[in-house]
Amino acid sequence: MYVPKPTQEELTLHADIMFVERDPYFVTVSTPLGLTLCTHLGGKCTESAIIKASGDHVAVDSAEYFFIRTIHSDGKGAINSSFNFFKEKGITFNPSGPVQSDPVIEHKFRRIKERLRAQLSVLPFHDPISGKFLSVSHVSIAYLR
Repeated sequence: MYVPKPTQEELTLHADIMFVERDPYFVTVSTPLGLTLCTHLGGKCTESAIIKASGDHVAVDSAEYFFIRTIHSDGKGAINSSFNFFKEKGITFNPSGPVQSDPVIEHKFRRIKERLRAQLSVLPFHDPISGKFLSVSHVSIAYLR
């Protein structure tokens, strides 16, 4: 099947770290493509983990002949310390101002968490005492805050 070549090959990555139950995930959104990639950081929010995850995300886009021109982030923590890695790859790092965050990635975090909450609310769990199935809404568990 023929897939036409996109007219825009340069992408902008919006990157940040999402925490789920204190467990870090590196999430990027490629615009204007809209591709969302998420990498579990293995419980470590270190510069080396961010560099590996961001390298993997850039490689996914590069494999499809897209070129990452800019990375937008909130400029905090380990992502900000990965500045030299982005510079070596020829990618411009554009951090947000103080007390600001990137609205594209924050919106994506909200969407991811909303969808996970919706899925968790309908999962059946077996109660070993009564033998009945319970949904997460009946059990006081909050996986995502």
